[in-house]
Amino acid sequence: MTTNTEMLANVMALLENIKLNDELDNHNDFKKLMSKVTTAAMKGSNKVVVKQKKTSNPYTDFVKAKMPELKDAPKGEKFKLIGEMWQAHKAANPEEPKAPKVAKVAKAPKAPKVAKVAKAPKAPKAPKAHKAAENGSDNED
Repeated sequence: MTTNTEMLANVMALLENIKLNDELDNHNDFKKLMSKVTTAAMKGSNKVVVKQKKTSNPYTDFVKAKMPELKDAPKGEKFKLIGEMWQAHKAANPEEPKAPKVAKVAKAPKAPKVAKVAKAPKAPKAPKAHKAAENGSDNED
């Protein structure tokens, strides 16, 4: 278990890291952010993810607008009906065509690797003599 001093040090380190994050100023819920920091510090984590809310896209806006109309539809049919309505909506309201993707430039092929010159084999080492033979004792009684 970590001590309060260690947890406080973790909180301070996390706050220093968060200060460098570009998304910090876009975070609108300070209490939630501090809750994340203290939870991470108690777990001993060294990072907190601060992210901005994603912007909605036309399809999700359309689904949110049409769902109240379909509240009486059977559960399995709702998204089937939404899909049909979305296709009709797209046909009636064509979007501006997207800019064509730029083709990636092919990289030049790498030069083949040059084979390394083999080194001459080393001479084998002489086997080590046993300690008994070095001392000259043959254990003769």
